[in-house]
Amino acid sequence: MPDAFIRGLGVVKYACAVANAEQELIDSSKSQVIQQVAQEIIDGGLREYFPVDVFQTGSGTSTNTNINEVIANRASLLAGQ
Repeated sequence: MPDAFIRGLGVVKYACAVANAEQELIDSSKSQVIQQVAQEIIDGGLREYFPVDVFQTGSGTSTNTNINEVIANRASLLAGQ
């Protein structure tokens, strides 16, 4: 997938972490670590963990799942888990 698309998804995930914390749907510590990882992606980091090809079924499910897995794994590492 193009870098701009992956970075754009990072922006979406960052915004979702902020909104969910503001609505008290997740605690602020989880939101902060998700924001930190999303910012890494926005800044162009972790790019090697996005191997999904641009040719998908059309819905982008594979890419969305990929970014969720990258965020979850990196967030777990940052949280010491």
